[in-house]
Amino acid sequence: MNILQKSSTKFCESNQTAVLRAAKMIRLRQSCQTIFVRKLTLDTKIVSTNRTKPKILEPVHPPVLTWYSCGPTVYAPSHLGHGTTFIRQDTIRRILSHYHPEWTILLALGMTDIDDKIIKVATDSKTKWDTIAKKYESQFFSQIDALGVQRPDIVLRVSDHMDTMIAFIGSLVSNNLAYVVNNSVYFDVEKFSKTRSYGKLRNVKSTDEGKLLPILSPVNLYPVFQNISFLDS
Repeated sequence: MNILQKSSTKFCESNQTAVLRAAKMIRLRQSCQTIFVRKLTLDTKIVSTNRTKPKILEPVHPPVLTWYSCGPTVYAPSHLGHGTTFIRQDTIRRILSHYHPEWTILLALGMTDIDDKIIKVATDSKTKWDTIAKKYESQFFSQIDALGVQRPDIVLRVSDHMDTMIAFIGSLVSNNLAYVVNNSVYFDVEKFSKTRSYGKLRNVKSTDEGKLLPILSPVNLYPVFQNISFLDS
């Protein structure tokens, strides 16, 4: 074998070694990426208002991850606050769907389609309350569609659950955890706090619970409530 042949052979061998080394590095990199993605999938964490440390997010009923979100009170056109709220929510929803394809994310949106504001607008405009609610609910969904926000899987309207709400409020009153004043029901924080921590979900210490009192608002009673039994007690 002459010098040229030897050089050519060495070049081919070194080139082959470089190719094998590169292939090995690519496989290693792909392996690392796979591990990294799996790591993200397994360790998705959230911070709850009643905890100080992040908690691993896990479905209560796998593979379905249930998610409840408060929605708008539909008495007027949606505003910038609605837009930013639901864009952020949609971003989180899409991230979870991307990193957890094994989950089915079921999002339920609460829709306040009857309250004092809606009734006032209906009265002032001499229109039925449900006409006002349906008008602005339709506008809301059209606007989030325009923003590219995915719609919820379920819409929970207050008007569809009035009997349940009345029964629940009645049970609070009958258990002395709420009281009636001027056709409005107020939650009794002081009595509730004797056996439970009212500020637990907000991670507020029991000594600070009194500070929450000024922000409480009454559960207003509409004409439909007038015939419920606990008002006469």
